[in-house]
Amino acid sequence: MKRLILVSGPSCAGKTTQISGIIEGKIASLRELLFINDPAEWTFLEEKQLHNINIHDINNLVLHFDIIEQRTPTGYNHITELFVNYENIIFINLIASPFYLLLRKQIG
Repeated sequence: MKRLILVSGPSCAGKTTQISGIIEGKIASLRELLFINDPAEWTFLEEKQLHNINIHDINNLVLHFDIIEQRTPTGYNHITELFVNYENIIFINLIASPFYLLLRKQIG
């Protein structure tokens, strides 16, 4: 079965931390909940990398999706194609404090 785990949220929500925790086993309970027995069997990508990849060849995909920064005309088209390509899709939506979003905007 082709599986997709979409980890989405704005900048500073903890997407990278969550994904790193899954890969490194620091968040074993989440890995267990997502049925990720062996991270080596999974492909971990950012949404902006999809245009270089043939998603039809990837059975297990964890996708890092920044809902604020991924505003490209072609970016969302890839997401739609993913929904058609995968049989089992899990959404992990993270949120960020408005304070950190404003701080990031001021800094960067």
